[in-house]
Parts: sequence; structure tokens; C-alpha cells
Amino acid sequence: MNKYTILLLIKNAITTHNGVASLTEIYDYLLNHKDADFSEYSNPKSVIRKTLYTHSSDCDIFKG
Repeated sequence: MNKYTILLLIKNAITTHNGVASLTEIYDYLLNHKDADFSEYSNPKSVIRKTLYTHSSDCDIFKG
């Protein structure tokens, strides 16, 4: 699964939770989504978190 797909699923998770979702809610949404396959990652939560933080202007590692 590529980073773009993960980002879209993160956006869907937040939208599903009316614009505000905890990290746990985002994890649950992505890890249980029918189109998500995280089998290539040893730690899928870290991939989700890094993707989220890289695209969040509230985080120090924000890339824009």
C-alpha cells in the first residue's frame, strides 16, 4: 500500500468521525478497512502515524 492511499484513508477516517478523530480511531478505521492491506509493514501503526504527522501542520515533521 502506498503513502498516497494511506493518506486518503486517513482523510476518510477523519471525515467519518465528523472532522475530528483520535489517533486510536484513525488506527481502527484504517486497520479494519476492507481496502487496506498493511501486511508489508512490520508496524502499520507507525506508518499510519508518520503519514499523518508528515501531512499535519501541527507537527514538527510537517512537509506540506
